[in-house]
Formats: sequence, structure tokens, C-alpha cells
Amino acid sequence: MQAALFDLDETLLDRSGSLRDFVTWQSQEIFKAGDANTNTFIERFIVLDQKGMVWKDRVYELLIQEFGLKGWTVDQLLDIYVTRFCEFCRPRLGAEKVVEAFQRRGFKPGLVYNLVYSRD
Repeated sequence: MQAALFDLDETLLDRSGSLRDFVTWQSQEIFKAGDANTNTFIERFIVLDQKGMVWKDRVYELLIQEFGLKGWTVDQLLDIYVTRFCEFCRPRLGAEKVVEAFQRRGFKPGLVYNLVYSRD
């Protein structure tokens, strides 16, 4: 059997764009759109996320502290991330065509990604 392994983030998945779209939507829910904190929240989330290397519970814990978010818990925000992020995921340009081309040539596609576990 021949296989082709593909990296997920920033190869098949436009993670940066997908994350920015999700966090924009989520921040509008938190701040009810139009609040000046929305853009600051988006940029801070992206910095704290460190390209996916920091667990989102830690990211949300820090955001709640830094922004003084009232009425939101880490678990609530994390649940929104876990259940809704996929709605904002989009492939990198041409990714689907590349995977399909390998499949036509008899390759089984495989997916690899970085899984980092770090609790501070």
C-alpha cells in the first residue's frame, strides 16, 4: 500500500484564517459587536494561541482575566470553541485537488498534526 501523509495546519487547513474568522465571531458574541474590545480580543487570542501550541482552556483563562469578562467561564468559552470552530474551517487553496490527485494515483491519504500537551 502506498500512502501520502499531509500536514493539517497551514497545509490542508487554512488555520490562521479559520481561527481569525472564528475568534471574530466569538468576540462579537462576547462583546455584542461594536465594542472596542473586539479587535483587541481577537489579536490577543491569536498571540496567546501561539499557532495552536497552547491549549484553549489556558487561552480562555488568560482572556477572562485580562479582559475582565463577566458572565463567561473557561468551560463555556471552551465548549463554544470545541463545538463551533469546525464551522469556520476552510481548506488552503488547492488542498482538495492535491489530495484527490494522490487518491487517483492509488495513494491512501493520511493526516498528521502536531499534538502538544503542556499544562503550566
